[in-house]
Amino acid sequence: PGDISHFIGPKGKIVKVLSDELKKKVRVIEATSSTKKTVEDILSPVPVLGVNTIWLPDGTLEKKVRIKKSDSRRLPTDVPTIQNIVYKLTKEKIRIVFE
Repeated sequence: PGDISHFIGPKGKIVKVLSDELKKKVRVIEATSSTKKTVEDILSPVPVLGVNTIWLPDGTLEKKVRIKKSDSRRLPTDVPTIQNIVYKLTKEKIRIVFE
């Protein structure tokens, strides 16, 4: 596990400066080989109920990310954007389902 506190800075100062400069909200995500951890970091504070592997008929794999239906409005952005971010970071396709 990396130490992301160096990127965040004391009291979040570095993230705040980046956010002010970019005029956008900045999130720092820890580099990890765990798709579940990456998804949890991106979706925080929305809890992830689970991540399951789906084997598709064409032989490819996807991860199914399960979230409470009541948390759907608390997501940091829309579902397609989240799926795209996760793919860019992990090279794994995910599908988000609400239960």
